Amino acid sequence: MFTEFEFTDYEAHWSKGELVFHYAAFSQNRDKVIRFQEKLILPSTDFVLNPKEFDLDEMLKCLHLVIGASYYKFYCTKVISIPSYALSEKQARFWNTVYEKGLGEYFYKNNIDYRDLIFFPFSDNYSPNNPQQYNHLSGSLISVGGGKDSLLSIELIRKSDEPIALLYSHVLHEESVKAANLPSFKITRELDQKVFDKEFLKTVYNGHIPITGIFSCMSVLFCILYGKKYSIFSNERSSDYGNIDYLGSEINHQWSKSFEFENLLRAYIKEYISPDVEYFSLLRPLYEIEIIRRFVTFKQYLPIFKSCNRNYKLNSTSPIGWCGECPKCAFVFSLMCAFMPVAEVSSIFNKNLFEDGQLIGLFRELLGLEEAKPFECVGRPEEVQMALYYVFKRNDFRTSPIISLFEKEILPTFNRTAIESDVFSYGDDSNIPEKFKILLKEHDA
Repeated sequence: MFTEFEFTDYEAHWSKGELVFHYAAFSQNRDKVIRFQEKLILPSTDFVLNPKEFDLDEMLKCLHLVIGASYYKFYCTKVISIPSYALSEKQARFWNTVYEKGLGEYFYKNNIDYRDLIFFPFSDNYSPNNPQQYNHLSGSLISVGGGKDSLLSIELIRKSDEPIALLYSHVLHEESVKAANLPSFKITRELDQKVFDKEFLKTVYNGHIPITGIFSCMSVLFCILYGKKYSIFSNERSSDYGNIDYLGSEINHQWSKSFEFENLLRAYIKEYISPDVEYFSLLRPLYEIEIIRRFVTFKQYLPIFKSCNRNYKLNSTSPIGWCGECPKCAFVFSLMCAFMPVAEVSSIFNKNLFEDGQLIGLFRELLGLEEAKPFECVGRPEEVQMALYYVFKRNDFRTSPIISLFEKEILPTFNRTAIESDVFSYGDDSNIPEKFKILLKEHDA
């Protein structure tokens, strides 16, 4: 029984372009230990600054702690130790929140009582150094996930004279990056091999981690090293809506995409890392249905974008494109069909999902007819209802099982005016710099 998780230390090998993060799990008497190591491989050592001349410790601590969620989840211990550096009480509170809310789905699915569980240690005597000044930063670094959201952000910002580079992490993103035809950096994570060990995984907890939070922190480091001022994500307004209540709190699969997380991380960056890096989500004011309405006008991306998360399973040996069976596929298919003929969307997915009667249970969840929203990066039920209404009114595959479900269970009480006004409304854009707000609003045709 392992009762303590240790954030051991980290190493920065700038000349090699490697960062190494160490962790360990200990038994109660510390007579047994399992160690973990993860490497972050930088794409180039052609930095715009000399890392040894700047204090990057708070940045590296941030990465050490956020990446640690990938290993803490195996044992979920109450005791957390950090032997090699200190945190202030305010910093510890931030990490308590990131772990408690970012691991919410993991706690729920593993039936773990998270209340009074997460306590990062802090020192009353520790005062973090002042955040660093980086006067060399300019241009934008857009994080690319291979899906519609980041591709829309690229095209919105491309209309300006803003210098753009792309940041991506997976081989599946390369086709989108190539199509965008912009300079790019690749994040390479070398996870500890135990993550892939099926026998090891039988002995531990496992589950969802705040992966967008991990890549958000990595993007800040890349901005500093490669000279970019704006770390731009494409997290949508829909990500603020949770999935289910558990032990008195809302569990949100997308919490590290949410406005709450964005605000917390922005404040942490400004206070401890640098006021010169601007981290924000360009698409924050828009629901998914509005994002897709805009995205489908960029025809060059329709054959190549991929949003199905089954492509990103750790042990996946080859990409599958669209599985046509998961909540993400059903959600994106539905919203695209709101603005394109069903047959055309079906050719992209290699399947008409509306004709698959085995997906009725999944669509019931997406439409809000069941208690919980699927644990996936999908939007609100109102968005799916609106999309299927448009399909129904066009008389496009109206007799299919899914459109028939909509007609029977949603249409009788469907208030088009209210829902349309809601899902196409423009939300809080307070974190978006003015020059980017203009681009976002100009495309609102």
